[in-house]
Amino acid sequence: MAKIVRIARTATLAEARRLEERALNASGAFQSLAYDGWLIGYRRGPTKRLRCVNPFYPSTLPVAEKIEWCSRFYAAAGLPAIFRLLPFAQPRRLDAALECAGWEEFDRTMVLRAELGHEPRTLSRFQVEILDAASWEQ
Repeated sequence: MAKIVRIARTATLAEARRLEERALNASGAFQSLAYDGWLIGYRRGPTKRLRCVNPFYPSTLPVAEKIEWCSRFYAAAGLPAIFRLLPFAQPRRLDAALECAGWEEFDRTMVLRAELGHEPRTLSRFQVEILDAASWEQ
C-alpha cells in the first residue's frame, strides 16, 4: 500500500480529492471501473496512479470483502494490487484494515499543487532536485 501523505493546512479534504480527481482525469487513457466508491485503475505501465485502487468515496460493502475482491481483480489482470491511500481515503481506517490483512506500506504518494495566475516567486530559497523521467514516473 502506498504511504499516506499530509495535505497543506490551507486545503480541505474535499479540495484535495477534487485535485486528485483532476489529476486522474488528465492522465490520458485511464482504464478504470468504479467498485462501491473505490476507483479501480488497471492501465498497464509504470504509473501507479493509473493502476491502483483509489478509495475515494464512502462505500457499503465490508472492507475485508472489498480488499479480497480487488486482490482477485488485479491478479486476473496480471497486475499487482496496490491501494493508494490519501488523507481522504474511505473508510478512514483503511490503512489499519490493510495492515491487519498483511499488507505493507511502500512508496510515498506525493501530490503537488501550485497556485497559478500570480507573479512567480523567486525560487532561490528552495532546494530543487532534478530527476530523470524514469524515476519521476514511479
